[in-house]
Amino acid sequence: MLRKIIAALAISFAAVGGAVALPAAAHAAPTTACTGTGYYEIPKIIVDQYGNIHVTGYYRNSYVGTATGLLTSLRIWHVSYKPSGSSTYGYHSAYAAACTSAGEQTNTIDLTRDEDEKLTSFDLRCGTTNFTSGSTTYTYVASRNNSGDTFRYWGTRYSGLTFFGYGVTAARCE
Repeated sequence: MLRKIIAALAISFAAVGGAVALPAAAHAAPTTACTGTGYYEIPKIIVDQYGNIHVTGYYRNSYVGTATGLLTSLRIWHVSYKPSGSSTYGYHSAYAAACTSAGEQTNTIDLTRDEDEKLTSFDLRCGTTNFTSGSTTYTYVASRNNSGDTFRYWGTRYSGLTFFGYGVTAARCE
């Protein structure tokens, strides 16, 4: 019964624009996502029709910062990709790892922003000043530049809720 209540609250929160935690992604090992800083790389590996293993590129996971919720820390990671033979990393994705105080990852929140989700510089999420819009307060965490765009990462707090009122969001800006 408790799981049904929690699911209903999560769906309600998503309906008002909040981020809902998804099952852990394969972007990072849980301990690295919850304790690491700086960056680390993961090779993209394929096996050809003859069984030979090839590295076709590298995913670079860069630690952005942390937004703190009521019972968890949301550690934000910006992911870039560089194909083998290239010297340039392009934007791939972003996510937040929900971590306990013991450094254990419980969930992953997808923060990926595609080209068609790009915001103009007039949107408050493309700035770096904390603000409130409606019943959501945005607290600036940090920025990353990649693929000619600026990515802004924010901690959010929805004032109408208590337990499920914390989250993170991202903006891809011109």
